[in-house]
Amino acid sequence: MFLMLLGVTESAQPRPAGLDCARTLDEGHELVQAHKPLAASHVLVDLIDSQACPAQEAEAHGLVGKALLELEMLHSAEHHLLQVLRYEPGPMTAPSLSRLLEISRVTGDSSALREALPRAPESHWPRRGEDELRTLSGLRLLERGQLSEAREELARVDPDSPSGDKARYLLGLTLYQQERPRTAAQTFLEVPGPGRAQDLALLGLGRIGYEYGRYELAMRAYGELDHDSELWPEALFERSYVQLRQHELEGSMGDLLSLKSPHF
Repeated sequence: MFLMLLGVTESAQPRPAGLDCARTLDEGHELVQAHKPLAASHVLVDLIDSQACPAQEAEAHGLVGKALLELEMLHSAEHHLLQVLRYEPGPMTAPSLSRLLEISRVTGDSSALREALPRAPESHWPRRGEDELRTLSGLRLLERGQLSEAREELARVDPDSPSGDKARYLLGLTLYQQERPRTAAQTFLEVPGPGRAQDLALLGLGRIGYEYGRYELAMRAYGELDHDSELWPEALFERSYVQLRQHELEGSMGDLLSLKSPHF
């Protein structure tokens, strides 16, 4: 604050005496390579905090993220890896994205990565993570109501990739929100399984059947859901409404009573 009152900004402050930015970065890199993550973090965070080495900051953040990931400090690692994406794309962009994907798989939370993704051009995406990142990009667009863009992005995901099932489900959801129920239903049917994505797709298919009076389709979709799935109680509850619409009171009541059963 005192320096700001004098009209001197932080970026204008003199470089700390004796600080060799390139050498300090190399030292941190060597410590990371030697699997000394704690020592590496201290060296590299000091470099970043000095605000004296702007040309080395992106790489320093990336290396700190790698070191903290080795220490299993996932949220702190995520913070530094996300900082990399605030700089111009460079050699550290792709490995940082790969590590952010790794963290999101462990935590189950990709929200921060999704929001930061537009700052990482596709040309700098890691090759092995392209489909997973494209799926996250499509999800972000879907959440923002940019349905045409989301549909285009999700349709580019390789259906045989590890992200293919999730992308196909999200594509079906996008088509449904675009009021294209027939195409959405067909897309839901194409979601491979077993797994959560297929379970969600079957729920979506059941809801389309219910909404558009295709009760046989709805009953079949709900019935195909894995009974061990965490979504099975939801499917059972919704199936009871389908049966109610068909005036099958006994079946509807049976599903509802099953949900209340201590043996369910």
